[in-house]
Amino acid sequence: MSALTQKCTTMTPKICTATFTGKATITAVNRSAGIAYSLGGNYQFQVDVTDNGEPGSSATPAPDTYAIRVWNTTGTYYQLGTPTAQLNIQGGNIQVRP
Repeated sequence: MSALTQKCTTMTPKICTATFTGKATITAVNRSAGIAYSLGGNYQFQVDVTDNGEPGSSATPAPDTYAIRVWNTTGTYYQLGTPTAQLNIQGGNIQVRP
């Protein structure tokens, strides 16, 4: 991880967001054979999360959300959601602490 930013609202309910970035090496694993294949290194990644309050996966006020992007100089390799259109978590809880 090379950078982390976080911020929270001052009103109630308190909503906190965080973004962290870094570099990654990607490895694919054949689950049947258990063989790992290197897909290369020097990829960038960014994860954006929103903590909408406790307990996270319920609608209080809304489920916590996330987005993930992995890319290199040739373009995006993998992406779920975007920083402005994050996906609801399907269980669990994201906690952002200022």
